[in-house]
Formats: sequence, C-alpha cells, structure tokens
Amino acid sequence: MAEGHEHVSEIKYEKPLWWAFGLTTTFLVVEVIGGLLTNSLALLSDAAHMGTDVIALAISLFAVRMSRKPP
Repeated sequence: MAEGHEHVSEIKYEKPLWWAFGLTTTFLVVEVIGGLLTNSLALLSDAAHMGTDVIALAISLFAVRMSRKPP
C-alpha cells in the first residue's frame, strides 16, 4: 500500500505559495517606497501589515520544504 505513495500537496501548493510570496513582497517594497516618498502613514501602515503577510508566507514555504524531508 505504501508503494507509489506521494504527497500531492508538495507539488500542488508550493508554486502558488511562491507566487503569493513574490507578489506580496513586491507590493510591500512598492508601498514602503511610496509611503516614504509621500510621507503617507496609510501606505506605511499597510506595508507593515503586508510585512506580516510576507512572514506568514515564508513560514508556510519553510513548512512545505521541511515536509519533504524523510521522517
């Protein structure tokens, strides 16, 4: 029964996580630059919120990588 058993989630969910991580990081950088250039507290506070999202996505990607290691 264990023969041929593979974790589908490794292949299925890692690529979208990388896309979300890349896009969120890009928008984070743009918001920080825009907030600093325009002295916008709204942009800077949203950038801080996106920073927490980037951290959460990084933890998720780390968990996906760790799940590939043998027991």
